[in-house]
Amino acid sequence: MELQEVHYPLPGLLPTKTVIQTLAAKILTYSLPLTMPSADGIDVISISLGQENALDITIDSLSIGSLHAMERGVLTVHSAGNTGLSTVRASVTSVAPWLLSVAASIIDCRIINRVVLGGWKDSATCMYLQRGNAVNGFHLNGSEFSLVQGMEVTGTCDEYNPGLYEVGCLDSSKVKGKMVLCNDVGDHSRELTLEDPLSIELVPLDLLIPQANILKRESLHDSAAPIVASFSSKGPNIIISGILKVHAVNSPASFSFSHTVYSSDKINVLQPDITALGIDILAAYSPVASPTDDLPDKKSVKFSVLSGTSISCPHVAGVAAYLTSLHPDWSPSAIKSTLMTTTRPMNAKKNPAAEFGYGAGHLDPVNSANPGLVYETFKDNYIKMSCSMGYNSSKLRKMLGDNSNCPEGPKGSPKELNYPSMTVQVEAKKPFTAKFPRTVTNVGFKNSTYKAEISKDDLVNVSVEPRILSFNSLNEKKSFVVTISGEGLDDSKSVSASLVWSDGTHRVQSPIVIYTSMYFNA
Repeated sequence: MELQEVHYPLPGLLPTKTVIQTLAAKILTYSLPLTMPSADGIDVISISLGQENALDITIDSLSIGSLHAMERGVLTVHSAGNTGLSTVRASVTSVAPWLLSVAASIIDCRIINRVVLGGWKDSATCMYLQRGNAVNGFHLNGSEFSLVQGMEVTGTCDEYNPGLYEVGCLDSSKVKGKMVLCNDVGDHSRELTLEDPLSIELVPLDLLIPQANILKRESLHDSAAPIVASFSSKGPNIIISGILKVHAVNSPASFSFSHTVYSSDKINVLQPDITALGIDILAAYSPVASPTDDLPDKKSVKFSVLSGTSISCPHVAGVAAYLTSLHPDWSPSAIKSTLMTTTRPMNAKKNPAAEFGYGAGHLDPVNSANPGLVYETFKDNYIKMSCSMGYNSSKLRKMLGDNSNCPEGPKGSPKELNYPSMTVQVEAKKPFTAKFPRTVTNVGFKNSTYKAEISKDDLVNVSVEPRILSFNSLNEKKSFVVTISGEGLDDSKSVSASLVWSDGTHRVQSPIVIYTSMYFNA
């Protein structure tokens, strides 16, 4: 059975420039430079690469490059990262608010292989049947091969887990002509492991000679989908002034983060922004790279089944390009807002990280074609937000490459950024109040009236003023203020709410998340 380990960025994705024409829009996928995409007539940039930890936006090349692209009317869609795991919070690396950060979720079609165990000394004993998520590139034609356990045929590459498969750790003399049974294939590919390990130890070894045959691959419907992949990086987003103070302790089994405590005005953007399909996706593959990511492997394929936020990212970029072809005059933030406010809702009970795992929800290409209202944000708004977070004019100039200065007068709050989602960090067990001023632009019907619908937890109060927005023309703007308050949240607590503007045809939804400073370390 071929179990592929997922890396970030994925192997086979080359840092070369690729332009994909779709209708009247172009997608550009390349590593550098990001500063002059308009010269190529590019509408959307898709970036499936990044660092393992979030960087301060004033020193992050992807944040800076995508900011220049935004200035030129180009939206950058970026992978959220593959270091999430169920125990890790604040692992999202795509933190700049002008980027569209994409998480990964499972598809509703599972590709499986059935494994038949044989080799029993007692021929009357029934064979044991297993199945697991996998795609093999070979046919066994009914042949059975001996099973060996990973810990018996590997070196000491992983002293913490000798049964864990790692490239270069297998002893070729011990595995030739055999199937290797591994405890795991790495934390990034948990969705690709067997549902139940092949537990040959359940029967005394003197009663069998363990063998196995892999049957033809097949597909099954997964009614639980979509669910955020375990490896998909999660929020909260960490954007602070100065150098990011994050310390990571990495062990083979888990990741743990310790964080400084920040004020509520330092962290205000919910990311990842959105999730899209990113598990077991059939995709084009570089013919010069090994599909197993093993240097000695000389196989070459044009297509492969891949997983990761590197794969979910281009799904969103494709829909963004489609929207750009329908609305070529829309700003990058309008396209981003459309994708976020028209998502398919996700089930928080199936996704423990809730909005910190899937953002505004799951990508809905059909619903996104007609959003009704959009939240627009431009360069001046991002400058004001940066200054309110503590960045000075010197850092702004380095990031923007011009003579920009922080505006004079009150600095305001990052919560004033006209973002489609609303997030606030509060101090545990203390009363809180947060206000989010927002402005929406009418792109639906010329004469329309929208009413506010609020869904909230009993632990918080959410109000909107005004609750009714009436428009008389297209591109007309209306402002409102969302106020969130509460008597105090327990340590390590996160509470979700939502705001939906509806005119009877359109539903413009925005997630709202309130969490405590201790949420990081829970």
